[in-house]
Amino acid sequence: MILFQTLYTFFLSLIYVQMLIELQQLKISHVGLFHINVITILTVLWLLKNVLYIMLFSTSCEHFYMSVTEANNTCYKLLKRFQNTVAVKSLCKNVLRSHRATFHKMTACSIFTVDADLAHGFTSLEVEYIIVLLQFAFTRLKYEVGN
Repeated sequence: MILFQTLYTFFLSLIYVQMLIELQQLKISHVGLFHINVITILTVLWLLKNVLYIMLFSTSCEHFYMSVTEANNTCYKLLKRFQNTVAVKSLCKNVLRSHRATFHKMTACSIFTVDADLAHGFTSLEVEYIIVLLQFAFTRLKYEVGN
């Protein structure tokens, strides 16, 4: 699901930004009943909402990973502190063994890891591609004005 949401947000945002660039270059002031500025604001809000979903999900996963690491560290501390207690020792060893055997960070179809780096990587990639679209638009505008 996170892979779909990420790809959906990425590609649709690029398409919408390109549509807005095209509408501005064609000097269209209204689309139906709406002024182009209203459509631009709504598009930016839609993009921010979807990026916020990805950020919230990735930060929630990162909080979960930190909690698991904290539980792991607590077990190590308990093992050092209560070496003579059999029940605590057995519980902590079972938790540590289970963590080593089964815990892996969540991935989206093994393409990328879902953690705090996802939000940063996604937004930086999104901004880079939007800047490329804007550079093409300004280059085309400069070419059209020059001829």
